[in-house]
Amino acid sequence: AYWSTRSILQILKQTGGAIAKGEVRDYPKYELRGFMMDVARKTISRETIDSVLKEMAWYKLNDFQIHLNDNSFVNEYDTEEKAMKGYSGFRLESDVKKGGNNGLNQADLTSKDLFYTKDEFRNLILEARKKGIDIVPEFDTPAHSLAFTKVRPDLRFNTTPKGCDHLNLHEKYNETFEFITSVWDEYLTGEKPVFDADTTVNIGTDEYDGTYAEQFRKYTDDMLSHIQDTGRSVRLWGSLSQRDGQTPVRSEDVQMNIWNTTWAVPKDMYEAGYDMINMEDSVLYIVPGAEYYHDYLDAKYLYENWEANKMGGTVIPAGSDQMLGASFALWNDKV
Repeated sequence: AYWSTRSILQILKQTGGAIAKGEVRDYPKYELRGFMMDVARKTISRETIDSVLKEMAWYKLNDFQIHLNDNSFVNEYDTEEKAMKGYSGFRLESDVKKGGNNGLNQADLTSKDLFYTKDEFRNLILEARKKGIDIVPEFDTPAHSLAFTKVRPDLRFNTTPKGCDHLNLHEKYNETFEFITSVWDEYLTGEKPVFDADTTVNIGTDEYDGTYAEQFRKYTDDMLSHIQDTGRSVRLWGSLSQRDGQTPVRSEDVQMNIWNTTWAVPKDMYEAGYDMINMEDSVLYIVPGAEYYHDYLDAKYLYENWEANKMGGTVIPAGSDQMLGASFALWNDKV
């Protein structure tokens, strides 16, 4: 009903106030029409998010994935000390405080420059839903995890600069998994959870070091299981082609962001049974100021050539239940 009012308003805007008499069938070709924003590496106010949601609703976009933690590129630092002081963000109010966890926590998890309170984010999810938009919160682990390793430096992959934003899955798997799931549970459990039962959440899992692929696959499957056991829908970034191995990773009722067709080969992911979201980086990524992606979407190219079910050289059947739709993304790599 809400989307039908958008159609009527758009017609009235284009005609200057007149509308044709008759019957209209207006429906989307794909279930999911999304936008993802990296709020971890740039401070994005709640007012800006509200503005984005209003704009999305006008164009009937219905899925807003919010990338809540990330950091600067630690491999660009020459020492561990500098890497650990690199910029990182975790944008939600958290109970994880310095000195907690029997003294193991070495820092607060919540960002000091800007964060959203639990009540703010809980209300954001509910308010967006009234506009027909699902908020999809994302905690990205086990890579891009400097905000977490600042809290628990004992859980770093290693003490090289590159290892500072990776979690240790090879020597401290149980401790790492327990810590990260405890963070998730802060927002998933209780009488009034921040991420309610109807919220789809994204567990991250992109660009992890390939040295320990089997441990990474186990972590991915265990994390998917942990979320599914709460009754919620779950999503992840496609990395399983680059991190191939013998350890099975579940696909039933799992949504996958296909962001790069070598990290997750679309044909293979389709045959494995994942529900797919086209986020192909070569055409759907915006990374302002970076030379390796675009500052803006190429709207002309997209309008004339692009289809949601085409990823690289692969065409997924448009009517397949596994082809959920597509999303474009705004990354703030240039901290």
